Amino acid sequence: MDGDYFSIDSVIADHQKLPCQFKIDVPDMGFLDGGHEKDIKASNEVSLPFWLIRALLSGEWIDFDIPTPYGQRVQRALKADTKNVKLAGLVGGTGLWYLFGRAIAEMLEDDQRMALSKMHLTHGLAIYTTKLFTLVLGPEREVDKEAT
Repeated sequence: MDGDYFSIDSVIADHQKLPCQFKIDVPDMGFLDGGHEKDIKASNEVSLPFWLIRALLSGEWIDFDIPTPYGQRVQRALKADTKNVKLAGLVGGTGLWYLFGRAIAEMLEDDQRMALSKMHLTHGLAIYTTKLFTLVLGPEREVDKEAT
């Protein structure tokens, strides 16, 4: 999302919070967790904004799991029937599923990145094809609905 500095969608996506686990003890940063502890202990789970996670991952100070909207459950649902999965509410209700997913994919290992990219591409093509057919063929008419 670095190339979209002035994009409101990019700013919103960068501030999405994700759970992560610190690999090391971090003194005097307990306020990041929102608790009353002075320090963050190694293996503590903390929800941090995406922009901070990206910086901490480059230093290998934290681990994070693929967020639920991009995990196996959503992948299986999209494979089963793309039209029934409402992506708008999956990323904090902001509807930034594609933008946020692309940014997350940049931080993953190659196999995970490929799986996430394939999911984005497959879902995007299915939606595009549906919209194209509706545009070309026109919306269903009431007479056609009664015949089926």
